[in-house]
Amino acid sequence: MKSLLNLKLNNLRILCLLSLLISISACANFDTTQTGRSIGKNNMSYSGSFNFRAFDKSDISLDSDSILPFSAQARLYYGLNDNFDIGLSINSSSLMTLHSKYQIIGSKNSFYAASIGADIGCATLSTFLTKTSAYTGSFRIYNSFHLNDKFGVTFHPAYIYFAKSQNSNKLGGPYDRYANIYGLSSAVFYGKSFKVFLETSYFGSFNNDVIKLRPSLSIGFSYDFEYNNR
Repeated sequence: MKSLLNLKLNNLRILCLLSLLISISACANFDTTQTGRSIGKNNMSYSGSFNFRAFDKSDISLDSDSILPFSAQARLYYGLNDNFDIGLSINSSSLMTLHSKYQIIGSKNSFYAASIGADIGCATLSTFLTKTSAYTGSFRIYNSFHLNDKFGVTFHPAYIYFAKSQNSNKLGGPYDRYANIYGLSSAVFYGKSFKVFLETSYFGSFNNDVIKLRPSLSIGFSYDFEYNNR
């Protein structure tokens, strides 16, 4: 009986910890792990990243001056044609995002490549665990400079709209927050089909009383491969 009670308490602690991590990290995607090139028709790209981000206490309604939370993200892209990719991603705060990316400058072998991208997403798991609803939409310009066939740098300015609602009094609510976020992400990467990224991002908000963001650092990778549906 005692062991069963301890097991239930341990499961409850794990659930509470998971809920806390989701509630303090429920936010838009800032890192990209992308270049300005599209992946090409019938090709696929899988990528993942781990992000370290500093917050101001006003972002998460905690009493501490600041914390350094983390987030992880997984993405899958598919090339509908030579210049247009679509993708789906989910991060550790349960934010699921639908991506699109269209290459407008350069080729698969050019020194410089640029694409425009639009994303839309919403929180999934956090809606049930922490009574937190979150929605986001973004517009990005992906730029990359390929110094050789393996090494390059990226520069991605972006605009992000983020809305978050908290309905639980126990988690700092109820409240509604809306933010127009702007900033950029920049990275160095190495590799061809398999790339490793080291990316830094900095975003701010027009309404700084709602959200204050500090620089973040991401470590990520992407793997591009041909999709054969036969």
